[in-house]
Amino acid sequence: MAALGSVITSPDLFARLDRLGVQEVTLMLDNDEAGLIATHRAIDNAVRATRSPDLHVARLAEAKDADEALRERGPGVISAALTARSPAIAWRAAAIAGPTPTPTTIRAAGEWLGRLGERWSLEQDAAVHAIAARAGIDPDAARRAFRARYWESAPAALPAIGLGR
Repeated sequence: MAALGSVITSPDLFARLDRLGVQEVTLMLDNDEAGLIATHRAIDNAVRATRSPDLHVARLAEAKDADEALRERGPGVISAALTARSPAIAWRAAAIAGPTPTPTTIRAAGEWLGRLGERWSLEQDAAVHAIAARAGIDPDAARRAFRARYWESAPAALPAIGLGR
């Protein structure tokens, strides 16, 4: 585990972590507005990196930061937050869509997801499913709409398999 402190993230930071063999990063920044903004920026920087470790977000529900949580409730609170962490792409898309997704916020989340590289395709799919569930939309219909609207280079349909060739 490492603390960022006031370090500003960049795409190069995540590319360097990947080159150093770091396979996974969990962001647990301060639980205030500045920490939330920094978490959003870190995710945006990680997805712009040429390579990046897998990315997760852990949030502390009732403490400003990890130091306060440790002092007031002990190390178990950090372990619990890490156990309950979320994939960062789904977390970021859900934050864009908001607690009660509307067509406008769903579109904004879809546009953000659509700009991600193919490296994040599994995470994109999980994010679409999570937003659809929160909005009460059929996940399969949401996936089809997402692919039709936001995937710039949607894969071509598989060719029909001919019999007797």
